[in-house]
Amino acid sequence: MKTVGIAGTAKNTGKTTTASALLREAYRRRRRVAVTSIGYDGEELDNITGLPKPRLALEPGTLVATARKCLPPSTADIRILEDTNIPSALGAIIIGEVLSPGLVVVAGPNKAVEVGRVKGRLACYRPDLLMVDGALNRIAPMVETDGVILATGAARHADPGRLTAETESIAQIFRLPQGSTAVFADGGGVACRRNGQWRKMPLADAQMLTVEDGRDLGGQILAFLASVTDGETNNPTEGLLALSRLVTTAAIRSMLSTAGPRLRGWRIFFRDPVTLLLSDNPGETDLMLRQLRESGLTPVLRRSIPLLAVTVNPFYPEYDAESQTYQPRYLPGGVLEGRLGRRLKVPVLDVKREGALALWRKAIGF
Repeated sequence: MKTVGIAGTAKNTGKTTTASALLREAYRRRRRVAVTSIGYDGEELDNITGLPKPRLALEPGTLVATARKCLPPSTADIRILEDTNIPSALGAIIIGEVLSPGLVVVAGPNKAVEVGRVKGRLACYRPDLLMVDGALNRIAPMVETDGVILATGAARHADPGRLTAETESIAQIFRLPQGSTAVFADGGGVACRRNGQWRKMPLADAQMLTVEDGRDLGGQILAFLASVTDGETNNPTEGLLALSRLVTTAAIRSMLSTAGPRLRGWRIFFRDPVTLLLSDNPGETDLMLRQLRESGLTPVLRRSIPLLAVTVNPFYPEYDAESQTYQPRYLPGGVLEGRLGRRLKVPVLDVKREGALALWRKAIGF
């Protein structure tokens, strides 16, 4: 079972359109599909703009993990296969199978560990593909996927230049190299090679969120280096810093200002691109990574999750003050595909213009 996440950067950026395109192509290829969502999706109207939203139309045989209270408003007939006992605001998450075609309201688990449990249960029914619907502001559970499709568009930024810069920053984060931190297994720590032997210091398994956290980490690193070098000022030629959990760009910069000059040539390991995206907005995170490189450190991921493709949507809602309503607007066709396609090293396509087959071939590939 391949697990693919579809993450929208904002409302109306084409996330559901992208998921619907993959579903159509999966049905045409007679693939068994499972669907879940991080949080709530499937509403008919956008709850801010009041404009219509596409809904997921599921065919018989499709597996779905959704909250129990989402079954009555769905028009598809769904047979409950099992109750996962995972609670949500809309009731326990159930595993169901679509018996008759129709529209389905999907509201799945919203924690990574719960998405992992649902993924394990769905695997028992042997789907070929699991699609996890999510968003950039609730992307953390996407660590359970094998790859992510980013859905972005003019509803995020109507300025194509600004949208291109942000998307390029996101793509850069996903493209960081993956490396091994066997010295620390799954935990975090500081290690350096001295006289042919690794000396290491585990770090507490705590989140690093504040400037004070970063300054404290920098102090710990300096104390560790003083202990292993017996007061010598020469830096170890090989070292690594493994961060096991969430960090912020402010904390990293604080650590850098405290201990950065002693870490030239070292590698700094982040947990995965999804966790790194939670550090700050994409532009600030990308800038922080460049500052690390300029300081002589190499950013590395402990686990890589590929960015499979970027889908773009030229639609954006524009508020009309006179009528006090939102009106649909569109950037010229091909503008976003052209600008993003020239800057990114992953497929970029407008699903409505290029069709589901192109997306399937470029993002799913089986």
